[in-house]
Amino acid sequence: MIKLSYLVLTVLFFSIQAMASSLIPEVRAIQDKRFYKPHVGVKIGISEPEGRTNASTQFSANIGYQPVIPFSIGLEGRYVKFDNSSNNLERTSVLTYGNYNFGGDTPIIKHSYIGLSAGLAWEKEDNRDGLAFITSPTIGFDHPLGKFIGEPITLGASLSYNLSSRSTLDTLNISGAIKYWY
Repeated sequence: MIKLSYLVLTVLFFSIQAMASSLIPEVRAIQDKRFYKPHVGVKIGISEPEGRTNASTQFSANIGYQPVIPFSIGLEGRYVKFDNSSNNLERTSVLTYGNYNFGGDTPIIKHSYIGLSAGLAWEKEDNRDGLAFITSPTIGFDHPLGKFIGEPITLGASLSYNLSSRSTLDTLNISGAIKYWY
């Protein structure tokens, strides 16, 4: 019985290790220019603030590339305006981001990423203007459409949470994305 348990645990351990190694690409320098993966993209989605303020539409645009496999970096600009009787907030953000890109053969996961964005936001709230530091953990995916349209375009989605250094609203953001890859 102990030998069977040991065998099951060993098989389970090596199965998990094999699955993890296929999802987690080896960190390596770029040897071929096509792996830099420069891209531009736009996102549109819903920004849900904490408290009683209504959700609003958030727009963003980004540019980036992959300097080292599997990490990507870039810049993102975001804009959202909340109109509510208790809180009127307009936020324009410029953020840098860093993402870890998964790999492997699992359909959605191989095009997924986790990341962190940080930067400055100009916030206007009921006649109080100010500059805030924003951090935003993110998870998302970019699925290629090349097989369908023959172009290096991806459709994706992301989920992020904006944390502001001021006493303004923190927000949960759900966005759809379209990116063009050079």
